[in-house]
Amino acid sequence: MTSIEYLPAAADWLTGCAIDIPCVGAPIDGHVLEVAGWVVGRHSPVATIEILHDTHWQTGTPVLLVRPDVTRHLELADETLRTGFHVAMNTIGLPQAFELAVWAYLTDGPPVEFARLRGTHTLLRSAFRPALQPLSVTGLGRSGTTVLMRMLAEHPDICVQRVHPFELRLGAYWMHVLTVLGGPANHFSSSHPDRFQTERLFVGNNPFARLHALGPAARSWFGADAPDELAAFCQRNIDAAYLRIAQDQGEAPGRYFAEKNNPTYAPRLLAHVYDGAKEIVLVRDFRDMICSMRAFDRKRNSLNFQGEDVDVETFTLRIVDEYRQLAAMWAERQASALLLRYEDLIAEPHASLRRVAEYAGIDASPAVIERMVETSRVDDDTSRAHRTTDTVPRSVGRYRDDMSEDLRALCLEIGADLLSVFGYTNERHGANHAGDFAVRA
Repeated sequence: MTSIEYLPAAADWLTGCAIDIPCVGAPIDGHVLEVAGWVVGRHSPVATIEILHDTHWQTGTPVLLVRPDVTRHLELADETLRTGFHVAMNTIGLPQAFELAVWAYLTDGPPVEFARLRGTHTLLRSAFRPALQPLSVTGLGRSGTTVLMRMLAEHPDICVQRVHPFELRLGAYWMHVLTVLGGPANHFSSSHPDRFQTERLFVGNNPFARLHALGPAARSWFGADAPDELAAFCQRNIDAAYLRIAQDQGEAPGRYFAEKNNPTYAPRLLAHVYDGAKEIVLVRDFRDMICSMRAFDRKRNSLNFQGEDVDVETFTLRIVDEYRQLAAMWAERQASALLLRYEDLIAEPHASLRRVAEYAGIDASPAVIERMVETSRVDDDTSRAHRTTDTVPRSVGRYRDDMSEDLRALCLEIGADLLSVFGYTNERHGANHAGDFAVRA
């Protein structure tokens, strides 16, 4: 751990709080982080604490421990008040330098963030040497991931399951398995030793990996060696599946397997576990994405993208928040990933795909690139069903016609900074015709 920060604003709702474990500067063995301390509500008791990385939940536990030292320190009348907590979590999938937010959930009141833990950890590696490396296409819905995957499937060095809309995510699944099965016991948020055998369709953390109850040898194995061996098992399953997919499709397996990914821990963990992983971060002007999502739902008479959002403003706020997560992920991994804009892919497909091939270190010859571009020109029932505009060029800058003036203004109010991050211009800076976007080297 490099620092522990307490947030002053929490004092409005909390009488006091402290993190006792971990200690700043103390080394931590393996891929497990234990967090222990106490927290007392000012107006109502604290029921649980939860730990998040960015907006992603990591672990949680009830506040169940009686701490006489806390009672004395705060001069509390109730000596049986439960104020303490102790929870273990794995660091698998976190960035090498990470920040965790610790939240208190009151029995009556809002969630309160009271501490931030910052630290670094050694990335998980395995001894397995895979035949295929991951090529992750990381992006959000309706940002062009399907058309890019269709193009990548035509490269002889890339294995893609050729089933539209290319949603096979075996790499993401096995990385999820790694984070779950590699985690320490948590009887409140995951599998329970008395019940796990009755939950035949679900497997959680090992309920018997209670590290505080183990000796040093077993503790070290559960926290370090076991996750490394599990990573090799997961890679072996990914390899086996894609080699057989290539065989079923009558193809040589190539050098990479390509998958779509959301901006979560999955593409990050693939990059940790695999020495030769590559990642394409595919972005699109989020205003056009929102228009495409809404049109897709209307076309399918579904709520696939809208979900439970009650109106377009609420929907827009959620999508922009997801876009902000994508921007944060790009900021974290821009030294190793390739940024590709949907607008560039549509306007200059040959140049865009040459960048992809050169980045991945695979054949970028004109014949191969043309073969990849050609598949994007296919106009069949499947491609027409997936599109939400009559022509592909019409999909760029569509928000100017498809959005109301109020919705366009809301987008700029909450997300103008995000457009700038990815090099897009907007009306506030003088763009006023469809297709305007800036391209940065």
